[in-house]
Amino acid sequence: MPSFYRTGANPDLCNKAPDNLKAAVIKAAAIPYLNRTYRDFAAHYDFGILPARKRRPQDKAKAEQGVQHLQRWILARLRHRQFFSLEELNQAVQELLEDVNQRPFRKMPGSRKSRFEEFDKPALLPLPAQRYEWAEWCAEQKVGPDYHVLVKGHWYSVPHQLVRERVEARVTAHSVEIFHQACRVAVHPRDDTPGLPSTDRNHMTPDHRSYAERTPENYLSWADKVGPHTVAIVEKLLAVKAAVLGFSACDQLRKLARQYGESELEQAAQRAVQIQSLTLKSIRSLLSTGRHRHELNMQQRQGSLPLHHNVRGANYYNSTPESPTPQEDEEDGDVA
Repeated sequence: MPSFYRTGANPDLCNKAPDNLKAAVIKAAAIPYLNRTYRDFAAHYDFGILPARKRRPQDKAKAEQGVQHLQRWILARLRHRQFFSLEELNQAVQELLEDVNQRPFRKMPGSRKSRFEEFDKPALLPLPAQRYEWAEWCAEQKVGPDYHVLVKGHWYSVPHQLVRERVEARVTAHSVEIFHQACRVAVHPRDDTPGLPSTDRNHMTPDHRSYAERTPENYLSWADKVGPHTVAIVEKLLAVKAAVLGFSACDQLRKLARQYGESELEQAAQRAVQIQSLTLKSIRSLLSTGRHRHELNMQQRQGSLPLHHNVRGANYYNSTPESPTPQEDEEDGDVA
């Protein structure tokens, strides 16, 4: 791979496994079976791999000769030098490599570098935008009823439709990819914490997803869309020792909203706030009897009555009577 980025392009055909080493070629044949990671590497950079034929040493003569040439002109010249870091060694090799590539041929014009610039480089393909990341393939396994698979000691979710299907995992330094029949079905950030799950909510069944969304924030967000009085009811239902104890009541409240409509629920919540009875029982009673609409109509009718000192509203009966003034007592005595 470094040679690709050093030249700025990659070939469309590659003879990288001349002697069929097992690290690259698992089985040599007319159609060779290559190492899976090696195949992924070739697919990422979009080039083909053409190993040498079995028992045909003439197929790799050029490659062997090139290795011998570099050993003589680079390694032999560095054999008496001492290096204290890998970076220092690589820099020295790079300097000698440039010298070897620019050394003129003996029997033909030009050098290795000039020949590459003239013939090879124009035929190379552009490099992909992202570098290849080394990956390890894990053994195939069956998806359990909880739609999770175990990869490197950690549990990762897959779509729930793949329960009891066989999948395999591709693990990189930063991600875990799950494949089913050569198609990628899930991607997770890699997590090496043993025994814990990494679950994508899109992989859950509808029931599991609905249960996972039972949080105080989600209930309050839903109530805010209905109205401010519904928010007050939900806040009261969640104001218990543990918020989870109010989740069931909030679910019943949402069920009433689906049954009677959100506008009816908001009107009933408004009446419950007025009578200071912020309970699920009061909301259910108001919706079933329709009394919240009756009380609202009465308030509207009272608000439309003409102003007169003989017409008294509900506030009159809730107020404390005032003691009469001396002037009022004298008027009362004159009348008598």
